[in-house]
Amino acid sequence: MKTLKITEAQAKELYNDSTASLKKLLEEHFGKLAFTQRPIGIWILTEDKRALTPEVFKAMDNKPLPIGVGVSTKETACIVSPFTTQALPFGAKSVADYDDIVYDKETYDNEAVTDAVRLAHNGVEFNIWDDDRFPVCGAPAADSCPDECFGLRWALPTLATLKVLSREIKGVNEALYAAGLPVVLPGWHWASTVNQQNKATAFVVTLSDGDVDIDGQSHLNYVRAVSDCHFEDFEF
Repeated sequence: MKTLKITEAQAKELYNDSTASLKKLLEEHFGKLAFTQRPIGIWILTEDKRALTPEVFKAMDNKPLPIGVGVSTKETACIVSPFTTQALPFGAKSVADYDDIVYDKETYDNEAVTDAVRLAHNGVEFNIWDDDRFPVCGAPAADSCPDECFGLRWALPTLATLKVLSREIKGVNEALYAAGLPVVLPGWHWASTVNQQNKATAFVVTLSDGDVDIDGQSHLNYVRAVSDCHFEDFEF
């Protein structure tokens, strides 16, 4: 049996003219959010489930608790976490293989890729820079993303997600600053996407200019978690 692999962008082009059964299949594979009409922009998201522009938030007397910054583009939507950017290793270079989704440079499924990275590194011990003074276990970059906080599940962004964030970083940081949250730092950030040609490396992106490179998994790079943005959960 032959199979056909399509990207999320190609699926969106097919969706409107598809039969009901094909629409259901596409929604099951890519998620309904991928095909939902949604607002485009950047907002401060709050614990009381509001999406506020930085201008509105700054003008409020009794400001609600901000839980992150929502970013919505034509390609994807996510929430940038309110947590401080950290410098961490990706994981152990001794991991032999991963689920195929970890190699997908086009996916925006941050949770699925993060879960696959965690599973592959589960219980694996290694030393940063092969230096036994710095022992580590698991996948520090992925493991640093909370399973649940503010009712949201956080993940290490994929390569595709980081590319979008690099394009939107000015607005993201303006919103984070307006919300009193730590801004995203401009250095190299780990993607959850592993380099299939050399599984001891993973992709990194500089959010200041969108440059993409690969780096050894035991090296330190920045981590800023993201979460899926479910628009029906917030009042715009």
